[in-house]
Amino acid sequence: MIKSKIIFVASFLLFFAVSAFAQRPSSKISAVFGDITQKYFAKIDSIRNDRNDLTYEDLGLSVNPKKDSIHNGHTYVDLGLSVKWATCNVGTYNPEYPGMHYAWGETTPKVSYNESNSKTAGVNMGDISGNPNYDVARATWGGTWRLPTIEEFKELIQCCTWTWTTLKGRKGYKVTSRRNGNSIFLPAAGEHKDSSLNYAGSEGIYWSSSPYNSHSYLASVILFSSSECDTGWGSRYFGFSVRAVCE
Repeated sequence: MIKSKIIFVASFLLFFAVSAFAQRPSSKISAVFGDITQKYFAKIDSIRNDRNDLTYEDLGLSVNPKKDSIHNGHTYVDLGLSVKWATCNVGTYNPEYPGMHYAWGETTPKVSYNESNSKTAGVNMGDISGNPNYDVARATWGGTWRLPTIEEFKELIQCCTWTWTTLKGRKGYKVTSRRNGNSIFLPAAGEHKDSSLNYAGSEGIYWSSSPYNSHSYLASVILFSSSECDTGWGSRYFGFSVRAVCE
């Protein structure tokens, strides 16, 4: 369970101010989110079913993307929320494919993801949404495409029903709006640390555009497993997924 894997302590904040950050991962996601006090994720009441393989039609998407809503060459779904959500991750045109992983604030994928080659770890930055120098969605897709803020991810959790399932053989969540019934699919694309891809098919971690509080080494994310989903934080140098939004 994810909630047994993320550990950090309040004393870390004081320790961080007077010495170098040191990760002591004790399990797979603690390695991503740092070490030390426990953060429990809220369970999604609607997570009940593990259906047989879904199709694009189950998501309300056509096989021909030209029939879907398009902005600047990329398709989106109107979930009745404050922004439109892309039908696929950055780095692919297929909803079930994982796309590419990116470090926070970087616009190209890498062979290896670590603190030494991070461009934003330790840099005091504000929200990067829509800034083409740091927002990979805006840099690669153009138009009004951008990274979602952490508040927009919270809206996605609060206003949608989340069902763990498979789409064309790949595990992830069908996220269905309770306002208009439209859906997107978020694949469990795992994460990159160093040159290793970890937990693909069992966990998903997606960057928001929002830094995490005042921590210059952390940024806010949405993360999930087959039974849990919540917002949290991750070290900026890890490679996570990106799902874009547009106005």
